[in-house]
Amino acid sequence: MAAEKAATMQEVLLVEKRVEFDADIDRVWDAIANPESIVKWFPDEVNVDEFAVGQRGTLVWNTTECAGPYEFEIVELVERERVVWRWGRDANKTLEDTPTTVAEFNLREREGGGTVLHLRESGFVSEEDRQGNDGGWDNELAELAEYLRTQS
Repeated sequence: MAAEKAATMQEVLLVEKRVEFDADIDRVWDAIANPESIVKWFPDEVNVDEFAVGQRGTLVWNTTECAGPYEFEIVELVERERVVWRWGRDANKTLEDTPTTVAEFNLREREGGGTVLHLRESGFVSEEDRQGNDGGWDNELAELAEYLRTQS
């Protein structure tokens, strides 16, 4: 019974964001699925050979509040539509040694041009963690919007 309650709470503890960009879907796809582009708006470093299902790597921020590498694994990849990764909550730990959440990026073309991104992150073990990422995604998605605005 306790395990069922914990699983239900984790499902309830999620972050959802919807952002519209004037950029076409190819540019947004590149920004979320190309490690060389991701570092221009998300972490300071992405250490992975390529985004492919099953591939593991690390996302590194150099700020003091969340410094260190966070391991991630690509769970699903559908060209120009969807990227899903599982990533660790704690820096300097493997996915097996820390709680993980799942981040889903879903894209669709916006009627009249542009792209709609729906982000969903689930699997949080506490409301504090969920709130931290909720605010974090606001900042990161604003950086993504700025990055897309400055790319031609």
